[in-house]
Amino acid sequence: PCQSVSLIVPLKTGILEIQHLIDKRKKWISQKQSFYSGCNYINTELKGAEGEEVFYLGKKLRLKIISSHQESVEALSNELIIKSKNPSSRTSVLKALDLWFKSQAERVLLDRLNILSEKLHGRHNKTISLKLRNMTRQWGNCSSSGRITLNSQLIKTPPECIDYVIIHE
Repeated sequence: PCQSVSLIVPLKTGILEIQHLIDKRKKWISQKQSFYSGCNYINTELKGAEGEEVFYLGKKLRLKIISSHQESVEALSNELIIKSKNPSSRTSVLKALDLWFKSQAERVLLDRLNILSEKLHGRHNKTISLKLRNMTRQWGNCSSSGRITLNSQLIKTPPECIDYVIIHE
């Protein structure tokens, strides 16, 4: 989410009343802007270039692209190492990066969902249904049937942002 603030009021609302509404919620607005400033981790326009910054679980990592006979992606302390048969191919690097982020999202988000579900609800017989999607306008939602859909881009945010979204849903 961006940190801008929009206020929608009836057309005949006076400027003083609008200012009063803003002043009344100023502390809350500031808190929310501060919280969401820590969640700006989605870089949807990746170039797949050496040295590019990407986020994984809230940590900033630099891409390191290496020529290799075997394709793999590995996160180290401050690097995300992509081993590729064709390291000069942007398409090849971006495909490997996308597949890695998706597999990490499936593993980490399902694990967090199960842990938080057990903490909040205790052991239960009902299997939680999780779907991951690349969503442009929201972090997640929950259907009336209980299926939780999470934005696969959450894998780029800190664990506390992931937990916040899961608990909310």
